[in-house]
Amino acid sequence: MLHWQRLPRFMKGRRTTLMATNKVVEEVLAALEQADTLEGINEAVFALRGHYGVENMVYHWVDSAGDQYGYGTYPLE
Repeated sequence: MLHWQRLPRFMKGRRTTLMATNKVVEEVLAALEQADTLEGINEAVFALRGHYGVENMVYHWVDSAGDQYGYGTYPLE
């Protein structure tokens, strides 16, 4: 959680927005942590993409065997 006294001067007055943003991100990351299907990962990645207002996003993970995986919103072309 962000602490008011630690915010840079230009951020003062934006505390509510920052805390709301953190709450959204925390909720999406919690859902991502619980995802056990590609659909669950898909929903989380698209939610974060929409939250941050970016065109594309990638979620990358490595399993316990060292195999790498990724899920993104980039077109296949």
